[in-house]
Amino acid sequence: MSGLVQFRCHFLDGSTVEVSAPNAAIARAEARARHPGVAITKVKVVKGASV
Repeated sequence: MSGLVQFRCHFLDGSTVEVSAPNAAIARAEARARHPGVAITKVKVVKGASV
């Protein structure tokens, strides 16, 4: 078992990024690195996703 969860991060500009991470804080940091300069509005767990 990897301990990773699939998160979907939503940005202020309407775009989304899916990230695998052990928790929401790390997912938020990874999403910010992939899409710099745009505020993240919410981070949600993707239900039914297998990592």
